[in-house]
Amino acid sequence: MAGNEIRFCSLGGGVLGRASMAWVVSLAMGLAAGFLIAPGEAAVIIAIALSSTALGTLIPILRDAGELGSPFGKATTAMGAVGEFGPLVAISVFLGTRSPGISALVLALFVVITGIAILIAVRMQHGHLHRLVSASLHTSGQFAVRVVIFTLACLVGLSAVLDLDILLGAFAAGVMWQIIMRSAPESDREQVESKIEAIAFGFLVPLFFIYTGVTFNLDALLGSTQVLILLPVFLALLLLIRGVPSQLVASKGPRCASGRASGC
Repeated sequence: MAGNEIRFCSLGGGVLGRASMAWVVSLAMGLAAGFLIAPGEAAVIIAIALSSTALGTLIPILRDAGELGSPFGKATTAMGAVGEFGPLVAISVFLGTRSPGISALVLALFVVITGIAILIAVRMQHGHLHRLVSASLHTSGQFAVRVVIFTLACLVGLSAVLDLDILLGAFAAGVMWQIIMRSAPESDREQVESKIEAIAFGFLVPLFFIYTGVTFNLDALLGSTQVLILLPVFLALLLLIRGVPSQLVASKGPRCASGRASGC
């Protein structure tokens, strides 16, 4: 969903560049905090965690509030996109089961394969595909939904085979579907997105939260006084490390009240 929601053409004016710079600053601050708390490999884990953003959580909030197309929404989306994609790459390279060099090569292979698929999606003619989508929107065929699920399964499967985070594949699938549907009639795009959102937010997202809650190691949190003490420390660090660099993403000039409230 996150890959499909991002409108890259609207993120002009250097906002993606500033978001990338802000994420690098957050990562550096996270590494510094990590080495102070737990020197060694754990510092890398702490840095990645403190520099991460859950874009899939931000997008629905921005859209429901009508802020997705505003300057504030664009800045937040850019920050969230880099803050989700950057940590995924870092996890795949530095925290995988392989050496960083091999992990980087495998990641490069995934990027090449995905890039070729996206290039094909950009250059192919979509007229016949759009007609099939339009013709099956209100029938049992549901061609668009099936294509989305198939694309998602292929790229998530590729991520799993290469032992990468499956969110990389899911993100790429969303971007590819956005490219395929960019020249389709707006009404068709909205109807397809509504169907995909129903599947995502009505079934998959609740299932994810249930699975996360069931598998969450609550004993590790409640069984250590040190962990309970560090919990508010990490929350404060997260606000500082993600909040301060986000000022780099904000446009110059007066900021709206919502931007000041979020640190953007």
